[in-house]
Amino acid sequence: MPGCSLWLVPSKESPIRNKLFSLISQTLPAQFPHVTPEQLVANGFIPHVTLTSDVPVDLFSRAPENDEARRKADAQAWLDGIRPSLPRGSEVDVRFQALDVGQKFVQKLTLRVEKEGVKPLALWSRILAVEDGLDQPAQRWANELYRPHCSLIYGSVDISDEKKSQLQKLVEDSGIGIDGSGDLGGWTGGTVWLVPTFKPIPEWEPWAEIVI
Repeated sequence: MPGCSLWLVPSKESPIRNKLFSLISQTLPAQFPHVTPEQLVANGFIPHVTLTSDVPVDLFSRAPENDEARRKADAQAWLDGIRPSLPRGSEVDVRFQALDVGQKFVQKLTLRVEKEGVKPLALWSRILAVEDGLDQPAQRWANELYRPHCSLIYGSVDISDEKKSQLQKLVEDSGIGIDGSGDLGGWTGGTVWLVPTFKPIPEWEPWAEIVI
């Protein structure tokens, strides 16, 4: 994936974060016992909703590739700088809608997220991080292309309708409200991470983060 990405991550204190991480790192990978590491990311990843990808590194840092400490410091300074322009956490509501099977490796099994609850944050993220302050291209992207989701499986495994039903039962049995219902049907606010998604997936760790 080119460039960096901005993620919205549930807070560490949020009960949904532990529930989702347990599904991502243990429960769901266990349903594919015979696949190779290339077919399935089985060591877990932090649950999140991608706000935007395609964030160029040179937006926030001119440090050389081998000076990652400087790049991280620059990323944090930039993220701190845009924080006042972003919606407050109380105005950002992640609410699940359904469980989906996709074609992309990083969207093989996802919880679809209602757009309206995260669109203002995603829109401003796009304006400030990708579109060089331009509103109209960001609006078109947000209206026509943005499809917020929370991934549960990264992989190239086949998921039939029958398999999806089995996985859905496991997700529901964990307490997650895949239709947005209940205390575990989503989350409010959280932390925005800037992640170097141009790196291999095992290295997708935040370079910078802010609480909104």
